[in-house]
Amino acid sequence: MEDVQIALGQRLAKTTIGDPQVEGVRMADDNLAKEFVVNAAHSNGRILVLNEKCARESTGHGSPMPMLTHGGPGRAGGGEEMGGMRGVKHYMQRCAVQGTPTTLTAVTNQYQYGGKYKDPGKHPFRKYFEELAVGDTEITAKRTVTEADIVNFANVSWDHFYAHTDVTSLEGTTFEQRVAHGYFILSAAAGLFVDAAKGPVLLNYGIEECRFTKPVYAGMTIGVRLTVKEKIAQEKREDEDFRKGIVKFLVDVYDETDETVAIATILTMGKTVGGGVGLACAADYTMATQYASVKLSELAVGIGPFVVGPAVERKIGLSAFSQMAINATEWQTADWAKQKGMFTEVFKTTEQLDAYIDAFTERLSTMNPEAMRLLKKVFWQNCDHWDELLEERAAMSGQLVLSEFSKKAIGQFLS
Repeated sequence: MEDVQIALGQRLAKTTIGDPQVEGVRMADDNLAKEFVVNAAHSNGRILVLNEKCARESTGHGSPMPMLTHGGPGRAGGGEEMGGMRGVKHYMQRCAVQGTPTTLTAVTNQYQYGGKYKDPGKHPFRKYFEELAVGDTEITAKRTVTEADIVNFANVSWDHFYAHTDVTSLEGTTFEQRVAHGYFILSAAAGLFVDAAKGPVLLNYGIEECRFTKPVYAGMTIGVRLTVKEKIAQEKREDEDFRKGIVKFLVDVYDETDETVAIATILTMGKTVGGGVGLACAADYTMATQYASVKLSELAVGIGPFVVGPAVERKIGLSAFSQMAINATEWQTADWAKQKGMFTEVFKTTEQLDAYIDAFTERLSTMNPEAMRLLKKVFWQNCDHWDELLEERAAMSGQLVLSEFSKKAIGQFLS
């Protein structure tokens, strides 16, 4: 049905919703809106997506178009040089899209201010890169700013700007009384939204788009809405490097009247996880650190761990496999994995793990190769039928992944 709607939309004549040059569609499903825009943008300069949230006030007329930049030798006319990717982008089709913030978030995979918040279930700093969804929002506790906070920050930072320290000098300014430092507000916000325990977040990568939009005085109370704004995957640069990604968080600091007083985008670097459960269960001897949590998430995206299932069940038993398969949103600890037989050894640090691997492989290299070959055959007895079994299981996954339920679940997981 979705393919039909998209094909129909591409064949429609330009709609007369406010502007004859605007492609207008009406749909309430933001995931469908995303698919429509992606498929139709190549032949439209402007697309308006209407739903019940914006239909009354949206006309499409005067929709902002991306600025086109003149390029040429010497940057004539205030343009830019056209070398490299900058030059390529000048020849690419551009399309301006209008819609509600929630719709635009779904279309662009970047959170738009004013869009719908998603309940993250747990603090975003406790999630790995793949688990985070754009729109995940943590609503923090609140803090009342005091006169002592302002004075102490001035002394610690050496920022004694008159508006923070001299209440007699405020006449003729926009301030009504001693005002808190903007960077104190940002620091206090971090104190509210940071989850202090060690977890997937590795470091603070930077701050961008920081604005202080309303003065904060002693006695005012602030809180923070921390929202996943954008996710940027990174490739491993070296073999010994671990997989990671950059997460942009929108930090919306608001006061007791729910008015924004400061807004910024912070960048964090966090760990990513891969499909390691099947690999761990296919190995005869698996070593890990205490941070190697495990999870089978297939059911959470509308399918099931059918293909990897035989290896997992063989390794940890049907009961433990059932627990992982059904409880598809919860991580199990490395100690749990060792108790169930998935991990053979668990170490506190990577250094301890590396030292053990060196010693273990050295000992293993002295063993009789023929004995090891026969031992492996014993380990994997009763698995001769797996070629046919795995093909059957793959067919199950293939059938489910084509269902509307799974398409929607996977789309939400990737957003």
